Amino acid sequence: MNRRLRKLVGTFAGHGVEGLLVSRPTDVTYLSGFTGEDASLLVLEEEAFLLVDFRYTERAERESSGVTVTEIRGKMTDTLSGLAGDAGRVGFDSSHLTHGVFGLLSEKLGAKLSPLKNPVSALRAVKDDGELALIQRSVKVAEESFLQLKKTLRSGMTEKDVADEVEHLLRRNGASRGAFPAIIGSAENASLPHHTVSDRVIEEGDAVLIDMGAVLSGYASDLTRMVFFGEPDEEQRKIYGAVLRAQSLGIESAAAGRTGVKVDAAARDFLKDAGYGGLFGHGLGHGVGLDVHESPVLAPRSRDTLETGMVVTFEPGVYRRGWGGIRIEDMGVITDSGCDLLTGLPRDIESARTETV
Repeated sequence: MNRRLRKLVGTFAGHGVEGLLVSRPTDVTYLSGFTGEDASLLVLEEEAFLLVDFRYTERAERESSGVTVTEIRGKMTDTLSGLAGDAGRVGFDSSHLTHGVFGLLSEKLGAKLSPLKNPVSALRAVKDDGELALIQRSVKVAEESFLQLKKTLRSGMTEKDVADEVEHLLRRNGASRGAFPAIIGSAENASLPHHTVSDRVIEEGDAVLIDMGAVLSGYASDLTRMVFFGEPDEEQRKIYGAVLRAQSLGIESAAAGRTGVKVDAAARDFLKDAGYGGLFGHGLGHGVGLDVHESPVLAPRSRDTLETGMVVTFEPGVYRRGWGGIRIEDMGVITDSGCDLLTGLPRDIESARTETV
């Protein structure tokens, strides 16, 4: 087994299992290195089996390490049953495995299935040096793409035009794809935190929220910047300043040992005192890695405690229906004494203006 698999096996006793069926694709990638689709990983105390069909056998043998590549012949449940045998209690990710598959496995497996919630997420939350290097490269691609995008922005473009340009620039700069469909919210559309791009034409005087990220070598980045098409007005400046200050307080609060609740509160309490508490409805941030949203969570109901090596976003926002929204998002890595930002784009409002209107 490789190091990550051995570490996973070390958690079995705490979960009360003798094996684990891993079905979430990014968990399979994290533990084995295999990046293909439709694979499952059966991890027992002495050996791990990567189950793939004929289409992926050779690829799995090339990419994976620490596992025995096993080609599925016939039904996957039959292959899995033959490998698991009487392994005792086998855990599975209850937040991912469907009820239908669970039913089939329950009928076929001699081992007893035990539901676990995201059993690999705690391991993935703390990044090693190799992962941090890949995330930093992904951040660089996203930032370079954003700076190039700003030079192309003009009044008369639609939100969809901007989103298409984001995807083009990310790929041209080395990303395999965008980490998610870019969010381009102009004027009143920016009040929707996860706005779906439309054919709305961007006009002079609009504030445009741009949320984008890259995937490079499997690892994601996530950043948000405002772009003002013209001189920001007094209200825009006031809210932008409040959001920026809230973000700074959240970043300053983050360190190993701090809870996700407390870090979120550092930003949230400021916005509440500034009169915007009811207009900030989502969490301050989330982990980023193989998935663009993963553990830990910075939010009022978070159960997470930050550890050195975790990568998180800081993205406070103020959203007012009919007016629009302001969000600023950066990524940082948690250290023993604080948080080191991975993103480096300017955050002041003057840098948020388009170069041409």
